[in-house]
Amino acid sequence: MLSKRELWESINSLIGPEGLEVFDLELPTGKQGVLRVFICKEGGDCNGITHDFCSAAARRINGESQFDWLRERYSLEVSSPGVNRKLSRPEHFHGAIGERVRLTMDAENPKKRRVVVGQLVAIEDTNLQVEVDGAEGAESLSMQDVVKARVDFLFD
Repeated sequence: MLSKRELWESINSLIGPEGLEVFDLELPTGKQGVLRVFICKEGGDCNGITHDFCSAAARRINGESQFDWLRERYSLEVSSPGVNRKLSRPEHFHGAIGERVRLTMDAENPKKRRVVVGQLVAIEDTNLQVEVDGAEGAESLSMQDVVKARVDFLFD
């Protein structure tokens, strides 16, 4: 099996002609499982990813002989990352500026992990500036201390 980086690059080159790019990948955890490919439009726009976009990307991946091993062992799932998308790469955080986020911050003792919810207002170097719900001003949080992050869209 290819490394995650190699798989990412291969899939990106296949779906690029459709005007799409890989937002994230979830690799299967065992000998069988599901390879999940989350896509956005080129430039990182994840809005408006329709079933047609997902189908086009899946056809391109399934039609490529270099992925025969994939079809034999795994199921392929292609989708948008969704409104409450996971944030794991620096470009994910940059794309979420202005949005409400939920961050789980690392602590030496996992029982004392802290969850921060608020609006991501800026990124300075590797620090996230978050206007935390219920607090005044922005709090600076190191990206390195983030264990888990996602957009926290509020539905009316």
